Amino acid sequence: MEHYNLKIKQRESISVCQKRIENSLDKYLNMAEEISQYLKRKNTADSLQELENHESTKYFRDIQRIQQRTKTKSVKSVRSNGRSSVVSSTTKMKARAEAAKASLEFAAKEAELKKADAEIQRKQMDIQADLEFLSKQKEAAVAYAEYKAAMEDDDSQHDAKSFTRNT
Repeated sequence: MEHYNLKIKQRESISVCQKRIENSLDKYLNMAEEISQYLKRKNTADSLQELENHESTKYFRDIQRIQQRTKTKSVKSVRSNGRSSVVSSTTKMKARAEAAKASLEFAAKEAELKKADAEIQRKQMDIQADLEFLSKQKEAAVAYAEYKAAMEDDDSQHDAKSFTRNT
């Protein structure tokens, strides 16, 4: 009876680990989807390129594969040499959970950096547009100053001619 209770507890422990893995994967995939949606909303050449890179990353594909495996496989306990392989299954699941957790942490850091990079690029584009506008303003100011100088020169020549005719 005690052996039976131990097996039930081990199965429950495996079930808890599996739920944790699935929750971590769901969080990662939700974050990945948020990044994808953000990049789609930006709809610039750079954001679309980044979206393509994001969706083809090794982590994204690996996590999707792991998620499919955890949903399609059930945990099986196989007895061999009088010992249950539940312990090794639990160890493997724990390792997968840790890997998923690490992957999720890196994905979060990567998302932060990509957002910061996108903000920097936007600011650079704003600065470039301001510089181009300032250059056009300068051209207009120079042209107006040349026009004004030509008009003043024309007026002074006209005044000089009038003065010489009257004397």
